[in-house]
Amino acid sequence: MFFRPIYLPLNEAASGLVLALAKELGISVSGKAGKKHTVLLSSFIFCAQHLGSDHLLQWPTGNESKSQRIYSLYPAAGLPTIHNVRRSLISAGYVEEYDWGNQSSGLVGLSNADAQDLMGMSSGMKKPATTYKVDSERLQKDDRFYSASFVDALQPYVLVNEEETHSARLERKGQHIRSPKMAITETKKVFGAKYSASMRHVREMNAFWLQHPLMLPSQSHMPAKYYASAKRIYHNGSMESGGRWYGGWCNLRSEERLHLRIDDEPICEVDLNASQASLFSALMGIPMNVGETWEDAYASVVEQLRTQQDPSLLRDKVKQVVVEMIGSGNANRNRPASLTDSLFNKTAESIDQYKEIRIAVLEVFPALHMLNGDYLNFSGFLSFHEANVLTQSLLSLKRKGIVAYGVHDCIIAKQTAVHETIDTYRNVIEEYVLKHQKLNNLPTLRTSVALGVEQLNGIKKKYAGRYY
Repeated sequence: MFFRPIYLPLNEAASGLVLALAKELGISVSGKAGKKHTVLLSSFIFCAQHLGSDHLLQWPTGNESKSQRIYSLYPAAGLPTIHNVRRSLISAGYVEEYDWGNQSSGLVGLSNADAQDLMGMSSGMKKPATTYKVDSERLQKDDRFYSASFVDALQPYVLVNEEETHSARLERKGQHIRSPKMAITETKKVFGAKYSASMRHVREMNAFWLQHPLMLPSQSHMPAKYYASAKRIYHNGSMESGGRWYGGWCNLRSEERLHLRIDDEPICEVDLNASQASLFSALMGIPMNVGETWEDAYASVVEQLRTQQDPSLLRDKVKQVVVEMIGSGNANRNRPASLTDSLFNKTAESIDQYKEIRIAVLEVFPALHMLNGDYLNFSGFLSFHEANVLTQSLLSLKRKGIVAYGVHDCIIAKQTAVHETIDTYRNVIEEYVLKHQKLNNLPTLRTSVALGVEQLNGIKKKYAGRYY
């Protein structure tokens, strides 16, 4: 688990546990400094509750790991305060640095350090210098440890990934390294009003969510998890690329998300059918060849394919081809981006099917001919507009008193608010698309999008789209 200063106490047990730990450490929880200490101790206890059996915690230490910028991106506490609290926890024996080098490498008789020296390797063997072992048993002696609930409430507001070349991006992703972020001070200076507007929207939603946190029920002896904040992340040194919302609930598997609750009420997910292709087509003002009405635009592609494969598998293959075309900005792809986790393989037959599906996709979604590698692709153009549509939808629902959370092209809301959510989402998309078409001198295309609604233990219900 990775330490992040983003949690606040949600119930009396949590507040009492934080207060007791602060008193033991000799740390104040009053005044401006006290607020920072409360966040840090809350975040530490939350981590302790959810650590794996090895009780190891990744906690960047600033100068030692050259990661000061990590904490500069978080609004709740500064680096000196984080250092001081960690030192207090170390002095009190709650955490100790984990001696990685002397741990067994899995090779007979060799420690990690010995194995690294022997093989002359650093990849995968590098000492995690900021790994600490947590004395969870000591914390568990307080009965409140098992009933203390904390809420993820203090994510960074707006982050912008640094600009990078296409080749640099591929190399970074190949090494599984996250995109480097611009410093907050630099972001504010470069983007000014755009940054302020985006941050204002995030702060508004976070404040509303804190009154109605998203809850994932406990499935063990530990308390439920609560989420009430998200951040927006823009791409490639620009605030006109990306901008998606990312909250802790976005990391859950789709089947896990259906267990979420708002105000202890069951939720539903309202998502845009064939979202990338249908939204791109609408923004370009070019209709899809799906008939007068449609429930599943991808099914129109499947109908054109000359194969006896299972329709659900074919639909998944169609979706993969569409996502890769839009992701790369290349409408003429002739093979999968990667065979890892792919529905295709390297046989000639499989590659031929990929090409066949691409041709059928362009028949159904002719707007995809307009894709390019510069901006008219997912990471640039489409994710930006998708995120704006979600932002406007969340704010519109808030003004109606409806609590809603977003997962990219999907809205999470109470089941009792499903119809208001559907109507709002459709109206926002229609108005947004028409405005975009007008501003860019594109053909006018009025669209009522196709949506799907899913809830726990329920059949996914489809709402047909149409042009008019």
